[in-house]
Amino acid sequence: MNDPIRLRRVVDVTGAVLAVGLAVGGIVSVREWFGAGHARHVADHRWLSSVLAEKEAINRELEIARRELEAVETRLQHAIERVPDRADEAAFLAEVVELFDRTAVELRDYRTGRPVTRETHGELDVTISGTCRYEGLCRALAGLKDSPRAGRVVRLDVELGEQDEEGLEFELTWRLYSRHEDLAVAEANDERR
Repeated sequence: MNDPIRLRRVVDVTGAVLAVGLAVGGIVSVREWFGAGHARHVADHRWLSSVLAEKEAINRELEIARRELEAVETRLQHAIERVPDRADEAAFLAEVVELFDRTAVELRDYRTGRPVTRETHGELDVTISGTCRYEGLCRALAGLKDSPRAGRVVRLDVELGEQDEEGLEFELTWRLYSRHEDLAVAEANDERR
């Protein structure tokens, strides 16, 4: 009888040892799994804390970016307003005559080139020639640059006049910009949406 009781005790002890081993192994595994998650949570917490600490700097940068965007939008709107729907060279000639009268520039010739259609706009080169003193030419160029109509100097040739009293002779090519009619229609359709 000793043997079956002893065998039963050995089996019970072995089972108990295995159960304790499994329990300890499970606890260790669960602890390592939670420990890894905890470390990840601690790292996330540190990162989020640093982001919150930088909140004021981020908000300042955002405000600066908003102001810069507003400035760009304002400049873009101003540029769009300077480009008329059509070239209207007659109105430009009237503007040039008035400007040259104010700046003491004598207009000798005014010629328009052929209109050019680009993908997003139209261009018209206007060649103007005349005589003036240096200061008058500078004021006239500044007046053209500050014109409410978008344009730019494409070519400028300046020579001394034949007589010292004549001052300078110049020939200037100014490029006028205009919108395409279909662009104006597209913008009107966009505004209706």
